[in-house]
Amino acid sequence: MARFFPDDVVDRVRSATDIVALVQETVPIKRSGATYKGLCPFHREKTPSFVVSPERQTFKCFGCGEGGDVFSFVMKMEHVDFPEALRILAERAGMALPSQYASQRNAEGHTRIYEVNAWAAEFYHRALLDGALGVAALGYLRSRGIADDTIERFHLGFAPSGWDALLKRGRKDGLSEECLAEAGLALRSEGQTEFYDRFRNRLMFPIRDSRNRVVGFGARALDDAEPKYLNSPETPVFSKGRVLYGIENARNALQEKRRAIIVEGYMDVIMAHQYGIPWTVGVLGTALTRDHVRFLRRYVDEGILIFDPDAAGQTSTERSIDAFMSEGLAVRTATLPDGLDPDEFLRRYGADALIRSVDSAVDGMTFRLRRALDAIPPDARDNPTRVAKALDDVLATVASIANPVAQSLEIRKIAQHTGLTELVLARRMEAVRRRDHDGDAVPAAPSRREPEQELLEALLTYPAMVGYVRKRLTPGLLERDDVRTLVERVFEMEDRGIRIAPEELLARTQEPGLRPLVEAMLSMEPKRVQSPEAWCDELLARLAARSHERAAAAAKSRVSRRSRADREEENRLLRASLEAARSAQEVMGTLKLREKP
Repeated sequence: MARFFPDDVVDRVRSATDIVALVQETVPIKRSGATYKGLCPFHREKTPSFVVSPERQTFKCFGCGEGGDVFSFVMKMEHVDFPEALRILAERAGMALPSQYASQRNAEGHTRIYEVNAWAAEFYHRALLDGALGVAALGYLRSRGIADDTIERFHLGFAPSGWDALLKRGRKDGLSEECLAEAGLALRSEGQTEFYDRFRNRLMFPIRDSRNRVVGFGARALDDAEPKYLNSPETPVFSKGRVLYGIENARNALQEKRRAIIVEGYMDVIMAHQYGIPWTVGVLGTALTRDHVRFLRRYVDEGILIFDPDAAGQTSTERSIDAFMSEGLAVRTATLPDGLDPDEFLRRYGADALIRSVDSAVDGMTFRLRRALDAIPPDARDNPTRVAKALDDVLATVASIANPVAQSLEIRKIAQHTGLTELVLARRMEAVRRRDHDGDAVPAAPSRREPEQELLEALLTYPAMVGYVRKRLTPGLLERDDVRTLVERVFEMEDRGIRIAPEELLARTQEPGLRPLVEAMLSMEPKRVQSPEAWCDELLARLAARSHERAAAAAKSRVSRRSRADREEENRLLRASLEAARSAQEVMGTLKLREKP
């Protein structure tokens, strides 16, 4: 398994990054003795269990189990791989990666798309402010009450009419048609021989991620073109199900308020920010997904949904509630009067009225329950079968809640609304869960800890044992490729005089398949034994015994396949089988590990 970057490059970036300062950019943490403590950004909790160690430059949540180093934190928060986390931290520290790795980054395509999108956002913005080109688009924005400073804050733009305005400007600036097409800004003609602009005569809304990079665009038609709203296609940096509009302007307010207002339209978000409610973000023509909720959970303790009151908007609200509940984040829903959307409501009644609606929002389960029961025709509301069927959908949502306390509270809420007992509802919920998962394999019971993994733990807990184990470890005894790679890396660290510790091994582990294994060990309480040498001896013996047992099984298998062979060869194989089995029993019976009390 090859690493992406040399250890010295990784070490320079790691040394330039203080994990306390890094975490504090996202999560409030306070000093507690030699460590810092706060609420975990990876799951919802009321009692702080997230601990950051400045000495080890690591973090650990004792609630959900997440842990790691500065690279782990960025990977988990930003949903990126190790190379991208390294680049993010290098940029944050003002460090330039060596040129060969910068070119690797360009080869991945992400950076180029960000650059092209930023260029396009500037092109569209200038076109909007151009007196000749953008007069209609600018007039439309002003008719909707959008102020000039709001236009600048969201960097709104205009895609000119015609088929190649963006392409022509791109050619002058040295951008190829293929490059613009990769970013979703250009399309090929039917004959595949020419390109044309994807967005034409549309008001443009640059969509940015939490790091303020332009990842795509939303576009509203200024004529009768269909669809009325058009988004960028999926690209390596853009996915509607993971990006929230306005997040770059909302991030600080979300952290301060610890709640998010989620709306459906670009103009809804923009108007909310203009009216002084910057903890507002928007979905991009899709229901809120679990990825959206995981992202929001970094910043807030609850979400308030304000979606359109039509059937499509209410269905989207239901799906969004399910996503919140599945991820363990509190959710409420607000309904605005007269069928108004937030943009119209703010212009008519102002910010205070919207805040009052938000404060009186109903919790997600109450909304789901009302919707389910209201969907039953009036003449069937006394029909037990119809009522039970309506409740099944709600109970399926409750079944997806991982926290048993939260699940029990939601069951109680349903009981209060329906008059049914909590016991009956809980039993039906389990039936619904079994029905929905019918045919799924039953999880196997946890097996005894593998000796390879425990051997790696022993080396990291007692570095003095590395040389001892190295002399006695036969290469073939380690059957797991991942553990063998890490053990060899520990030996390599010893050769180079590098301190052997979980955090040091993690810093030298870039492969996505290996990092979780080291992160888990980093988070474990070190095992203390009376004799580290006896511990290592037992682990080596278990590995040897397993090897003997497998040799015995192989010998028996060969015997069965050679049943017609001559008796002398058959007897020889049987003796080998018995000898291997006896060796395994002797090895396993001679060593016993005694842990410290």
